[in-house]
Amino acid sequence: IVTFLIQGFGKGHITAITSWLLYFAALIVTAMVSVSFGNYASALFLGESSSPGWSKVLATAVVLVVAAVNIAGARFIDRVQSAIVVVLLAVFAIFIVVTLAQINPQLLAPSTYPPAVDVISSVALTFFAYLGFAVISFTGGDLPDPAKNLPRAMYLALGITTALYVLISLGVFGTLTVDEVLANGDTALAQAAKPALGEAGFVMMAIAALLATSSSVNANIYAATGSTAKLAESGTFPPVFGQLARV
Repeated sequence: IVTFLIQGFGKGHITAITSWLLYFAALIVTAMVSVSFGNYASALFLGESSSPGWSKVLATAVVLVVAAVNIAGARFIDRVQSAIVVVLLAVFAIFIVVTLAQINPQLLAPSTYPPAVDVISSVALTFFAYLGFAVISFTGGDLPDPAKNLPRAMYLALGITTALYVLISLGVFGTLTVDEVLANGDTALAQAAKPALGEAGFVMMAIAALLATSSSVNANIYAATGSTAKLAESGTFPPVFGQLARV
């Protein structure tokens, strides 16, 4: 993204301001996902009535742990991410099967939809969900044959995830009412698994959420390494941002 800006507008104010805005947008996404991790972790390990302060502590902890993982190097990150993805796909497959098997079509009727203004507002969150896929472009330097594998990775990631988003959304809103989803907004996925799988379903989806959110934080922090290095190289960021961490 930074390279496109530099080639299109040069090393001027437009490139600098846009790069900073994109950088802060990535920080916001990472923070939002970290908060989700904290909410699920506190609900799973400390109970759903635990103090809100614990979710903040756990959100901070996941950022620190993931930063340490990134310092370990790209090869280690690849192994960790691959393991997480395999587990997540298996868990989501179970969730989709059990929720769609007991779906209540009446819960998906248009009469149950929230006001149009709320639906439109939710598009902003959907945008943030897809904004994270831009981090794939920052892995190009670590991929074998990036000209072939980078587009393949981008299209496969977007295609598979879009299908999962749709199926999981149907499973959640076909199992819980809108009010129940709103009441359990921080842990709605885990709550949707309860009717079919009981408490075990809640635990399963909570663990999956922890893996998914920590993986997302990891991807964003990993991408930040490449983006800040490029911004430092172009003079947009101070040179210290382009230095490698000392292991």
